[in-house]
Amino acid sequence: MKFSGNKPRWCLLPFDVLQLVVRVMEAGLYEGTEKEREPNDWQKGAPWLEYWDAMMRHMVAWKEGEDFDHDTGYNHIAHAIACGLILLWYGIYGVGTDDRKRHRENK
Repeated sequence: MKFSGNKPRWCLLPFDVLQLVVRVMEAGLYEGTEKEREPNDWQKGAPWLEYWDAMMRHMVAWKEGEDFDHDTGYNHIAHAIACGLILLWYGIYGVGTDDRKRHRENK
């Protein structure tokens, strides 16, 4: 008998949908910029609110009935998830600049 305990259950993830997020990451998340960037440039860090703003722009576009980003052709939700993953990674690893306004210190 094998005990899985608290091991991650990878089978719960919808890999076909996650592949869309990977495609967004490959395309880069730098809409409107003229610079060529490497796919992992985001790992160098950036102000956190830049990704939050981008995530929200994609969410608002989706809410307003636009499914696909005009620049990349990929789904706005996939873009938003990619931004969210980057923000989660920044928070976990302390990368980039946490430029959120704080009313009180979180513990």
